[in-house]
Amino acid sequence: MTGMQYMNDLNAATVLRQLWEKLARYLHSKWMKRVSKIRSTNQQLASFNDFSQFVSKQADLATDPVYSEESISRSVNTADKHQEQKECRPK
Repeated sequence: MTGMQYMNDLNAATVLRQLWEKLARYLHSKWMKRVSKIRSTNQQLASFNDFSQFVSKQADLATDPVYSEESISRSVNTADKHQEQKECRPK
């Protein structure tokens, strides 16, 4: 993406705001914290590259095979099914 002719257009605050609005609600405050950290650490505004790295990291976290919400709910459902099967077996 760095070779794109119009990369600066993607770095515009209005574009980043539009992308931010598309995020899941729980990610809004996380992105705002990230922007604040970028401002204080680098003395610059967040860029499209910062945003894409943030989204990529959040996607990795959301799909973690062990600790993601989805995998936890799957393991709970599997445990519930095993318990139900165990209870339904004739004694």
